[in-house]
Amino acid sequence: IGVRKTVSGFIKLLYPHGEFTKDEVQEVLEKALAYRRRIKEQLKKMAGMEFFDTHFSYIDRDSLEETYVNLNEQGGGKLISEGPLKSGSLYVVSRGEKQGFGLYRIDGEITGGSGKLKISDNKAKKAIENAFNYLKLSYKLVSGAISVTEKDYFLTLNDLQNMGLSNDITLGSFISMCSSSLGRQTLAQLAVIGEMTMSGEVLKAEELANILQVCKDVGAKKILIPMTNIPDLATLPPTLLSEFQPIFYINPVDAVQKALGFN
Repeated sequence: IGVRKTVSGFIKLLYPHGEFTKDEVQEVLEKALAYRRRIKEQLKKMAGMEFFDTHFSYIDRDSLEETYVNLNEQGGGKLISEGPLKSGSLYVVSRGEKQGFGLYRIDGEITGGSGKLKISDNKAKKAIENAFNYLKLSYKLVSGAISVTEKDYFLTLNDLQNMGLSNDITLGSFISMCSSSLGRQTLAQLAVIGEMTMSGEVLKAEELANILQVCKDVGAKKILIPMTNIPDLATLPPTLLSEFQPIFYINPVDAVQKALGFN
């Protein structure tokens, strides 16, 4: 209703003589859809589930082609590329310092050394150190090919949506270290959600609907989800769930094996 009224108002202002082409109406329609979507995006941040579906589209009656209207500030589906990442790299969706959830990319590398950890950003130091300490205790459960005494680990955290520091990257960092140590890539278009404690306990992901909406917006197709979130799936809109291939994990080691595509 809001979009129709906006289109009607624009047409009267821009073409008061009542003469306009299909292309001109299309331009007005796309503007109106974008303006309305911006309002819904703000409502989604405040009210969550009630406004989960913010992807607006229109159908050309002649060609029957459906067109979705994107917003530049939303990033679209290009933040997560279709191809696989290099080993040690992965995407995490978690809560940032600012309101809401954002997409983070962790890039890990290893070099010959003596089991040291190097971190590019001291703000994320504590979470990454917790992941490294857990790696030293549990690496044999993942693979005997992982070395924590003859290799040095280097991790970089990138805030892709300017959401500020996220402290919930311990699990993602653990997966990154295992990936780089084994030289094995994570699954293509995978987003990791959920977190772990220093002792390896997996924490349930809160506000799952909002997290999955971010995953959809950035182009994720596979989602690594804590097993404890399974009851929450019944409360999610089917149209949102249909966007992903959910992959459930029980513990950090299980998360690594599934993220790396182990059978």
